[in-house]
Amino acid sequence: MMGRPTLESVPRLLPAPDAARYIGISGNYLRTLGLLRRVLGKCRLHERYDLDAFVSSMEIEGGDVDTLEKDIGECGKLFGAGS
Repeated sequence: MMGRPTLESVPRLLPAPDAARYIGISGNYLRTLGLLRRVLGKCRLHERYDLDAFVSSMEIEGGDVDTLEKDIGECGKLFGAGS
């Protein structure tokens, strides 16, 4: 039985179908995002780091990053993990 893929097993450059799968969206939606691609011969490939940066820049549901970090810190204090 094969395990879940690890980050080390994901190639740095991905064709559109794999790039879409990597960030959990459809190939059609990926094409609408206008993300930059790398050129290798006739291939147009998405760089994994660019995909990660795109996902990290997305809005967080229910608040901004500062609010989320504050909430995580308060939760950690409740469970003895905060400082």
